[in-house]
Amino acid sequence: MYLINVKINPQTKINDEKINAHRQWFKSFYDQQKFLIVGPSKSVPMSGIIVAQAKDRNELDKIISQDVFYPREASYEVNEFQAKLVSSDIKPDQD
Repeated sequence: MYLINVKINPQTKINDEKINAHRQWFKSFYDQQKFLIVGPSKSVPMSGIIVAQAKDRNELDKIISQDVFYPREASYEVNEFQAKLVSSDIKPDQD
């Protein structure tokens, strides 16, 4: 599994088209069960967190490369980890 910190470059010009493409990107991989948890950071502006699963790092890199902000308008910090305990009680935050 992978924990991905996505940070959009502060100089990036954000518009509705780019945001919608970014949302479609993570929704597509969420629907494919590659992204398990996705959400914006509440403590770091212009950033978000993704918990992902992929067969290997090459597959994950291909997924990341499909984001509209890749490669110059965002950074993608990837931390591979082995999930040992996973709660069945994980629920999305309610807005």
